[in-house]
Amino acid sequence: MSIPDSKARPQLGSHRGLYRKDIDGLRAVAVLLVLGFHAFPDWVPGGFVGVDVFFVISGYLITGIIVNGLQAGTFRSADFYARRARRLFPSLLVVSLFCLIFGWAFLLPDEYAQLGKHVFAGAAFISNFAFWREAGYFDNAAHTKPLLHLWSLGIEEQFYLVWPIFIAITWRRRGEFLGPALLAGSASFLISVVLVNQSATAAYYFPASRFWELLLGGLVASRPTLGSPSPDGRGWALEGLAGDVLSMLGLGLIALSVVTLDQTSLFPGVAAIPAALGAALVIGAGPRAWANNTVLSAGAMVGIGLISFPLYLWHWPLLSFARILAAETPPTAIRAGLLVTSFVAAGLTYLFVEKPIRFAAKGGATVLLLVVGLLCVGGSGLLLYFLNGVPSRFSDPRMLALVRDLDQGGWGPATGSQRDCPGEAVGDGVSSNRCRLSSERSPSAALIGDSHAVHLFPGLAEVDKAGAWLLMARAGCPPVQGISVVMDRSQCEDFGQSVIDPLLRDPGIKTVVLSFASFYVSETVFAADHVALGVQPALLLSPRLPGSSRGDLFARGLDEAITALERGGKTVVIFMDIPELPFFPRDCLRRSQGQADGPETCRLPRAEVLTRQHTYRELLTRIAAAHPGLSLFDPTDQFCDQQTCTFRNDAMLFYRDSHHLSLRGSAMLARRFLEWMAATGIRPTI
Repeated sequence: MSIPDSKARPQLGSHRGLYRKDIDGLRAVAVLLVLGFHAFPDWVPGGFVGVDVFFVISGYLITGIIVNGLQAGTFRSADFYARRARRLFPSLLVVSLFCLIFGWAFLLPDEYAQLGKHVFAGAAFISNFAFWREAGYFDNAAHTKPLLHLWSLGIEEQFYLVWPIFIAITWRRRGEFLGPALLAGSASFLISVVLVNQSATAAYYFPASRFWELLLGGLVASRPTLGSPSPDGRGWALEGLAGDVLSMLGLGLIALSVVTLDQTSLFPGVAAIPAALGAALVIGAGPRAWANNTVLSAGAMVGIGLISFPLYLWHWPLLSFARILAAETPPTAIRAGLLVTSFVAAGLTYLFVEKPIRFAAKGGATVLLLVVGLLCVGGSGLLLYFLNGVPSRFSDPRMLALVRDLDQGGWGPATGSQRDCPGEAVGDGVSSNRCRLSSERSPSAALIGDSHAVHLFPGLAEVDKAGAWLLMARAGCPPVQGISVVMDRSQCEDFGQSVIDPLLRDPGIKTVVLSFASFYVSETVFAADHVALGVQPALLLSPRLPGSSRGDLFARGLDEAITALERGGKTVVIFMDIPELPFFPRDCLRRSQGQADGPETCRLPRAEVLTRQHTYRELLTRIAAAHPGLSLFDPTDQFCDQQTCTFRNDAMLFYRDSHHLSLRGSAMLARRFLEWMAATGIRPTI
C-alpha cells in the first residue's frame, strides 16, 4: 500500500519525524513506574499506569511516522511493518528463548506447558487474548506467569494492524484524519467505560477498550498548530509559559494516578484518563518546555528510555521466576537486585542485539530471518504446550508420578465418562456442572456443592465403576437455600434451588451428599491460591435476616436445604471439608525434589487445621443435632495424624493446589468415603 503526495493535504505541525530526547525521557518515566509497581507494589501502588503512558507515546510516534510518509508520498505498509519487526522482534526473541531455557531447567510440567502457551501467544502478539481467556476461578496468580506483561505488546501490535489502514483510507478520502480519529477514540473510550463496569478483566485486555489511549497519542500528533515554528526548524512548539505549564500539569496527572490508584481500582475506564491525558500533555508541550528540556532530556533519563523496551521485557520474567522458585515474594534486597540485573540484561540486549539489527543496512533478508526466528520460537512454545510441558524431563520415576498429580487435566470426570457430562466445562464459575457417572443406570445418589464436590467426582468415577452417581455443582457456590452467596464474583442466589428441585422430582435418587468448602463461614482467607489471587471472604446476604452473622446466615441456608431434601425422602450426608493449605503443593514438591520428608513449612499442625475450621465444625455440629438422620463424614484423619497434616505420601500428592484434590487424591478419598458409607449402612460394601 502506498499513497501519493497531495499538496492540498495539510502539513502536521506536531511531529516532523525528528528525534525528541524528551520522548525517551517520558519512556523512562513509564518503564520505571512499571518496574516499581512490579517489584515494590506497596511503594508504587499505581505504577501500572506506566503502560498507559507507553500507549500514548506509541500512538504519537506511530502516527507521526505514518503521516510523514503519507505527506512525502513514501509510505508503504511493507516498509512500516519491516521497521516494526526490526524494532520489536530481536529483544522479544532473546527474552522468549531465555524463558524457554530457564523453564526447561526449573519449571514443573504444567508450569512449563503454560509457559509454552504464553511464548506462542507472545510470538503471535495475542497475549492479551490468552490471558483474558485464562482469567477466572482457577486462574494461576499473576506471579506464576513470566510473560504476563506481553499483553500490552499484543494491544500495541493489534493497533498497528488497523491504524495505518485507517489513516491511509481517511487520508485518501478526506486529506486528513482528525475527525474520524476523534470518533474512533470516543467509541473506544465509551467501550472501556461500559465494559469496565461489567468485567474489569475484559476491559483490561480487550483491544477496543484500550485503543483510545493510543489514539490520544495519535491526536496529539495531528493537533492543530498552537504555537509557531521553532527556530531550528524542528516543527511547531508551544511558546514559553504555556508549554511549561502543560508539561508540569501532565507530569502531575501521571503522579496523581500513581499515588491514588492501586490493584483494587476499577481500571481502565475513567480511571485511566489522568495518566493518558498527562502523557499527551507532556508530549504536546513540546521539547522546549522546561520539564521536557531539563528533566526528561537529562542523559540518565534518555539512556533508560533508549533501553526501555528490552528493560520492560526482561524485568518481569526475572521477578516471576524468582517468585516461583522461592515459593514466596522474594525479600526486598533480592527484588532490588533483580531490577539491577534487568538493567544490565536490557543494556546488553540493546547494544548487542536490538541496535545492530535495528540500524543495520535495510534489507528483506534480516526481516525474513526475524520472522522465521519468531515463528520457530512460537512454534516451540506451542509444541511444549501440546507435550504437556515434557514430563520426561524428570528422570526419577517417582518424581514423574508426583508431578503428574498437578496436571490441570484432573478436573473433569474420569476418562470414559466425559460423554455423560452434558453441562458446561468443569471449573466454570457461573454455569453448573451436571455429570452422570453411568449412562446405563439412572442415578441413585447425587453429589452436590461447589468445586469441593467437583474434585470428588473423578475419584468416585475411578473407584465406584458400578455406581450411579450424579454430580450437580457450581464453583464457588455452596448447596444452600434462602441466602445469596457471592464468592470470587460468582453469584449463587439460585444455585441451591436449581439443584435441589430436580433431586426432589427424581424418586430414584435416594442419597444426597453435600460437599462444600469451609471458607464460606470464615472471616479470613487461608488457602494459598485464594491469598495469591486476592479472593475475599464470601459475602452472605439474606433479605429475611438483616444483620445476622456470617455463621448464622450460612447455618440457616444449609438447614433449609437439608430440610427440603429430608422432606423429599432423601438420605443426606455432608462430606466435610479437607484441610486448606497455606502453601502451594508444587512449591513444596520443587523444594523437596520428590522426597516425602520435605521442608517443615510443607506440613501443617493438626491443631491449626482444627482452629481454622472451628466455626465451620461448630456450625455442622449444630446442624447435625437438629437433623438426627443427617450423617457427617470427616476426612481429616486421611490427611492428618494426631500431630501433623500433610498433602502427600511417598507415592502421591493428595492435592493439586492448596484446597483441591488431585486425581489420585480424589480416588484415595473416594475409596475411604465409600467404605465409610458401607460401614454405616448407607451403601453396600464396595
